[in-house]
Amino acid sequence: MYVGSESTFPLVTALVVSILAMLAITALRRRGIAESDAALAMVTALGFSVGIIIISLADGFSVDLFSYLFGNVLTITWPELALTLVLGTVIVVFVLLLYKELLSITFDEEAARLSGLPVGGLGIAFDVLVACTIVMSIKVVGI
Repeated sequence: MYVGSESTFPLVTALVVSILAMLAITALRRRGIAESDAALAMVTALGFSVGIIIISLADGFSVDLFSYLFGNVLTITWPELALTLVLGTVIVVFVLLLYKELLSITFDEEAARLSGLPVGGLGIAFDVLVACTIVMSIKVVGI
């Protein structure tokens, strides 16, 4: 049981895809191509389409989709638990170290930008951590 095992492959793939999706949504929103809700809808539709195509092309697809749909804490493996603990530690450290900056960006992004805070970088880092948290919790709480 190691992090590269077959049981964690869907989890690692979901982490990578969710981070890429978050970056695409952020890029669409910041460039003014689409508002947040429209960007989310576009990326979600694309993700579902690509996912259905990949699943239909895969031979012997063996992942229990019901465990992802409804969640079950008993389906968590030790490598997934270790990955969740590492992610939780990273999130706690991130929030503790950057609490004031995150608070400033949350309440007044323009003032935070004018005060010299790297609003874009902190926003992307926070979004990546949120995406990772969602992916890590899906197996426990479901979609």
